[in-house]
Amino acid sequence: MSSKPQPMIEIVRAGVLASVQDLGRTGYRRFGVCTSGALDPLSLYVGNRLVGNRSDAAGIEFTLGNATLRFHANGLIALTGADCRATLDGAPVHA
Repeated sequence: MSSKPQPMIEIVRAGVLASVQDLGRTGYRRFGVCTSGALDPLSLYVGNRLVGNRSDAAGIEFTLGNATLRFHANGLIALTGADCRATLDGAPVHA
């Protein structure tokens, strides 16, 4: 029997606007399906490449933040896009 995988990231507080986004759906507009996807697709693409993901993998998009995340395992993350004044254990994270 396999055990249930444990989450790496827990979103403690999502802030005002948070969603899981990918690069959207291309090629379906003729059926009335809008592309949608990340608000800043270049930042999502760059973040995915920085951590070794496929360029079209989904990411968590935070807007108008004040989000709080808790990490339960070691891993690699990328913060891309506008300056978000991120902190790690209370200390500022600098680019």
